[in-house]
Amino acid sequence: MPLTLINPMNETVIRAAAPPARLQTLAGKKIGLLDISKPGGSLFLDRLEKILLEQFQVSEVSRTRKPTFTKNRSRAGQRPGASRLRCRVCAASHSGPDTRTDLRAC
Repeated sequence: MPLTLINPMNETVIRAAAPPARLQTLAGKKIGLLDISKPGGSLFLDRLEKILLEQFQVSEVSRTRKPTFTKNRSRAGQRPGASRLRCRVCAASHSGPDTRTDLRAC
């Protein structure tokens, strides 16, 4: 029986496209803002909307809100490598003479 090997990689050639031309002005344009439900995000977007309407004369600001922000993970459900990253951050924040001892506390 012959063996068939299949390459799972995409062989499509991707051609670079030029980016669209930058707008000269926002006046009269419709702008969309996405609230990702982080604490304080709506306050920031409220201020940004006011600036866009008053200073840049946009015609309309459309707001959409994601239902929830990313949920916290339990330690058991963390991604691989998260504890190593936490230890690196911990090591950078400790200035004690024995960093290895400090890292065990993290």
